[in-house]
Amino acid sequence: MRDTVVAFWLGIAAAFLVFVASSAATTFDASVRPTDTGLTLAQRVDGGAVGELLSVGPSIGTLHFSKRSWGILTSYAEELTIASARVSQAAGTPVALRVSLTMPGTVVGTNAPSRDGAALVWTSLPSDAPLSATARAVNWPAVVLLAVAAALPLWLRAR
Repeated sequence: MRDTVVAFWLGIAAAFLVFVASSAATTFDASVRPTDTGLTLAQRVDGGAVGELLSVGPSIGTLHFSKRSWGILTSYAEELTIASARVSQAAGTPVALRVSLTMPGTVVGTNAPSRDGAALVWTSLPSDAPLSATARAVNWPAVVLLAVAAALPLWLRAR
């Protein structure tokens, strides 16, 4: 009986270590702002919401990308906002822009009107919403390690 309890807690500890070692989050933000000397591209990695609130001036476009991992599942989200009217006005002509995005995993939400293979494709800029996509991917090595950790007490008990 004692060996079973030890094996059970050893399995729990191994599963906990797998989840702690593989959980993480990353964000990337970029914005293009007009300045006196042209355009400025400002980028932030893991900058948080406060950094965005403190940035000054209107932007021509912003990109927000986030990756969150919960051990066995990872989610990806991207939003691209482009002030198409401002870009066209600055260029003096309508701007034709093609945006292509490839994300790992399975796409679970997007407003992309078409695809080119695995890539999501936007050929026109929506005036009222950002270009957005969300995907989820399963971390199969973590699933296998979790299964091993769960089976370990049974294996030790059978010995």
